[in-house]
Amino acid sequence: MHETPPRFEELLTPVIRELGLELWGIEYMPRERSSLLRVYIDKTGGVSIADCEVASRHMAALMDVENPIPGRYFLEVSSPGLERVLFRAEQFQRFVGERIRVRFHRLVQGRRRVQGILRAVSHGEAGNDWWISVQDGEQEHAIHLSDIARAQLAPPASSASRNQA
Repeated sequence: MHETPPRFEELLTPVIRELGLELWGIEYMPRERSSLLRVYIDKTGGVSIADCEVASRHMAALMDVENPIPGRYFLEVSSPGLERVLFRAEQFQRFVGERIRVRFHRLVQGRRRVQGILRAVSHGEAGNDWWISVQDGEQEHAIHLSDIARAQLAPPASSASRNQA
């Protein structure tokens, strides 16, 4: 799934926890001129703009001292939102029964994307061998987490947008 350097999570998790927040996930997009470090935070009851601002200040100060990213970068702190990206097996487990969209790194079962109901999350015999099951109409897809480029919740479309289709 998301290939974020482990150092970011190690650096940022303690600061975020001290603020009473949960590190939901990190997206790191290295670029030639200016990289992007997007950090998703969460808490019971939801995250406010003030939570994001405070967390951003604390994380920026830490990143200035530790300097884990060479060159220029932008730090973006955000709530996971309604269409939250799913990063870890535990997060998939929290949303069994919900609609999700999955995009693959490569063709999987002849497809690049799947959208449907997350039916199950299971652990294989190998140490980090996680699978999800997604029901797409009549078809059920068994998907290895390592094949996923991005997975996120897909709230059902409103009746108004369905009527326009």
